[in-house]
Amino acid sequence: MVGRAGTRTDFAARALDDFMRYADLSANAREQADMVTRRLAAAVVPRARLPQRRADDASIQAALRTVIGSSVHSSAKALAWLRNERGLSCEQKRFADLYRQVILEGTT
Repeated sequence: MVGRAGTRTDFAARALDDFMRYADLSANAREQADMVTRRLAAAVVPRARLPQRRADDASIQAALRTVIGSSVHSSAKALAWLRNERGLSCEQKRFADLYRQVILEGTT
């Protein structure tokens, strides 16, 4: 595989692997096509992503102060909360720095 992993770069290889694992190779082409159709129909549809809006550092820190310690106890969970519940976007490294600053505020 060249480049990054994901459906854009290795979909064909993953589809072939899935087919080889679950197909009945003794079946004829029509039966195999029907098996593939049934397998695809059972696939989980990802939920639609809600649009996120950019936020400045102060807004993100203020949001963090409301949730840290109550229901969120890790940076990863806090970032997921920020994105999913508050609809705010923040790059992971930037968020980690802001999270650390808010945690340090609480310890002083």
